[in-house]
Amino acid sequence: MIVSHTRRFVFFPDPLDGSPVLSRGFLPFGDTEVSGFANRHGHLPFACGMSPHEAEWTFDGLGLAYRSYLRIAVVQNPFVRMVRLYNRIAAADPVWLRQFRTGFGGHDFFSWLSATRPNGVGAGGRHSPPWRRYGAWSARHWCGDYISHVIRQEAIEEDLTGVLSILGIAPAFDSDFKRSTTCPDWESYYDDRSISLMNDRYGWDIAQYGYRSPARLKAG
Repeated sequence: MIVSHTRRFVFFPDPLDGSPVLSRGFLPFGDTEVSGFANRHGHLPFACGMSPHEAEWTFDGLGLAYRSYLRIAVVQNPFVRMVRLYNRIAAADPVWLRQFRTGFGGHDFFSWLSATRPNGVGAGGRHSPPWRRYGAWSARHWCGDYISHVIRQEAIEEDLTGVLSILGIAPAFDSDFKRSTTCPDWESYYDDRSISLMNDRYGWDIAQYGYRSPARLKAG
């Protein structure tokens, strides 16, 4: 998260850290220290991984009018994001790694997907890192009415233009916007069951931001 009281904006990256180019571009305009999530305290109330809802609570506690700021969030096609999240957990979770090493890996994609939630515990639990919980949240739950402007990772240049115009800033973006969010084989993870499940859970996101399911992409 990046906060600027001078420019009056709050920037929320993709919970899976899939927007580092945007973060680096906005960072020079931030004027408030943001701590690691586990290190926040009274003198450092803002933390990386904080949700927009948590940010509003923090602003309110400081006597600041959160909704008078430009509140920017980065979102991504949930079909792509859930594959990214699944692979990140597989690479980082010690239990999963131990099971894979011993040949008892039971975390097939559909079983895992079925156990996740688009809000609440997401793909983790109460003590899971923020990226694991919030990475599974739908944009509808992540953004709610706490966000005023959304930047789609699939249409960064289009969505970013209006935001920068309002802020009156010209960040220096140093590389290809989509480089860190590519997941070339994401469609191969889905079958009819998982597509149906995703459409049920993330239907609002898909309709709101013009996303399409893998089946429709293949058919087209």
